[in-house]
Amino acid sequence: MRRNLLLVILSLLIGTLLGASYSEELRELAESGDSVAQNDLGLCYEDGEGVDPDPEEALYWYRLSAEEGYVLGQFNLARCYFHGIGTEEDYSEAFHWFSLAAPQGHDNAQNYLGVCYEKGYGVDIDFQEAVRWYRLSADQGNKWAQNNLGTCYHNGHGVDVDYEAALAFYHLSADQDYYLAQYNIGICYENGKGVEQDYGQAFEWYSLSAEQGYGEAMNALGICYEYGQGVETDLEQAYIWYYLAYLFESADGEANMSYLAMEFTEEEIVDLEGQADAWLAERW
Repeated sequence: MRRNLLLVILSLLIGTLLGASYSEELRELAESGDSVAQNDLGLCYEDGEGVDPDPEEALYWYRLSAEEGYVLGQFNLARCYFHGIGTEEDYSEAFHWFSLAAPQGHDNAQNYLGVCYEKGYGVDIDFQEAVRWYRLSADQGNKWAQNNLGTCYHNGHGVDVDYEAALAFYHLSADQDYYLAQYNIGICYENGKGVEQDYGQAFEWYSLSAEQGYGEAMNALGICYEYGQGVETDLEQAYIWYYLAYLFESADGEANMSYLAMEFTEEEIVDLEGQADAWLAERW
């Protein structure tokens, strides 16, 4: 424990003092077998910090760190297998390494392990195990786990359906600006799940999520504007949000945009899409 703490401090000091030469000095530590430095060097290669990005090299250093038992190395190696970073996706390998990191209290590993159990990634589906790991992660304040635990209560996965509990966990996550939790709160208000139906509140929460670029929330805003739910009916705004949803890969947004397009001329559509593009340019 004490040795690992000293290694973490040493790696942080190197990053602070050496600046641009950080990765070169870090390599010396990593090559000497320092598991913390090996993980940090993997991060450098993954993110392109002081070196050219090289996912395969990142994977190499994460593996060395993980095999030494370093929890961050195990988590990052698992994440590479889960997302196909530097290697092909391999959920079985991802599950294996998440299973080593999660019992050490790593909140993100616990959340990922919950996802594996809920979705059947590398392991048989087990909703109760998913809930157990989500809860451990959520108790540490992990916003992704809080939202995921909320969806378990919403859908009755591993627990009895409890919309009020779902909403409570969504709020914990949304308080940390997680766009998916904001969207889920909007759904609760729109459908009166765990709270009195309130289209105005639904509109507000969809707006917060859409501002972060979530396509399904953009589509939901389009619906609000098209049908006057929580806001005055405005077909032009509806089209703009459907178009934005389409740009952010919402299939429902694309379908709604195509249908509503029949209400406008080609010139009007060019103008509305121009407004949407300008909105995007201001933010991204």
